This record gives sequence, C-alpha cells and structure tokens, in this order.
Amino acid sequence: MNRSDQLELIYIAQNVFLKAYEKYEEVVQDLSDEEKEQSNMITSIHDSLQNLNRKIKAHLNGKIDVNKLLDEFNFEKGILEGELDLAQNANPRVKRLAKRILVSIDEFLEKAGTGKKSLIPKRFKDPSQFKSKKIAYLLWLVGFFGTLGFQRFYLEKYGTGLGWFATGGAFGLGAAYDLFTLGKQVKEHNSIVEMKFHELRQSEKKQQISGRTDDFYP
Repeated sequence: MNRSDQLELIYIAQNVFLKAYEKYEEVVQDLSDEEKEQSNMITSIHDSLQNLNRKIKAHLNGKIDVNKLLDEFNFEKGILEGELDLAQNANPRVKRLAKRILVSIDEFLEKAGTGKKSLIPKRFKDPSQFKSKKIAYLLWLVGFFGTLGFQRFYLEKYGTGLGWFATGGAFGLGAAYDLFTLGKQVKEHNSIVEMKFHELRQSEKKQQISGRTDDFYP
C-alpha cells in the first residue's frame, strides 16, 4: 500500500471510529445504572474508542508514526477480545457493538498490513524529491571527500553547498561533519518532503471522506 492509499484508509478509519463513538453514546443512554456499573465491557469500549480516535488524530498531526498507530490498534483489539470472552452475560447491544468495532479494527489492520515489516508504509516514489543515502555518500566521496559540497546541493541545501564549494567544505570541518551526519540529513529531508505530501493529501481527503465509510465499516 502506498502512502496515499494508507492515508486515505486512516481518514476513513477516523470517520468510522468517530461514528462508533456516537453509537456507543446511544447504547449507554439505554443502559440502566446497574448495567453500567456491572459492565467492564462498556468501559473498555469507551476507553478503546477514545484511545483510537486520539491516536489517529495524533498520527494525522505528525505526532506518532504509523507503526505506533497500528500497535495501538492491535492493543485495543486484544483488550476488546478479552472482554468479550469474559462478558458472556453482557447486554446484547454492548456485545454487538464490541464485535462491530473488532471487525472494523481487523479490516483496518488487514488493509494497512499485518506483518511487522509491512507496518512501515511504502513511501510515495518521486526521484526528484526523495533522496538516497547511498547517492549522498557517493557525492561526498567523488566531491573530494565532501569539500566541493556536492552532497549539500543534492540535499537542496544550496546556500551551504555554495559555502562548501567556495571554502573547501568549510575548511574541511563541514565536510567532516557531513561524513558523520549525511544519513540523518537525508532522513530529515525525506521527512519534510513526506510531511508536505501528507498535508496536501490531508486537505484533499477531508473533502472525499464523507461518502466513503461504507467501504470500511460493515
């Protein structure tokens, strides 16, 4: 799944679990005070939905990565499955809601990727924007060990690139610095590119999401 499709899926999931929370509130209103006090499941549903909605929002705001988000989905899945096994005599509507939420979680995990390696999304490929560590180090090497600043131009750091070129890699000190930090610089560049892409897609997907929840939620 490419990054664009993965983001679309997350937006759909956000809408789904917000609606599920509304459904939870409807169910709670119909429960007696005694049922509320005796039902650990209804508390678990509340906490799970609140956590998932909060973590989805955190991911879309760039505060947590997709691996952390999917770990949270797996965690809440385990909690709800455990509550279902224990709560044989729970209110049927509460059990039905928990099962529907579990189906939605399973669908999300299946579409987003279930293996640990597949949890890392395939980033969108754009050779003109994403940079390679291997190429950066190769340019450092062929540019007289970084003194010509080729690696800086490659990372679109044109100001320091010119500075490196004019001063022999900041008299060798900047070139030496790049030797140990190029990997980090490439990662930071790619993160900025992906964040810009993310913001663009977020704006587009918000306009498309209202009619798409049926594709995800049973």
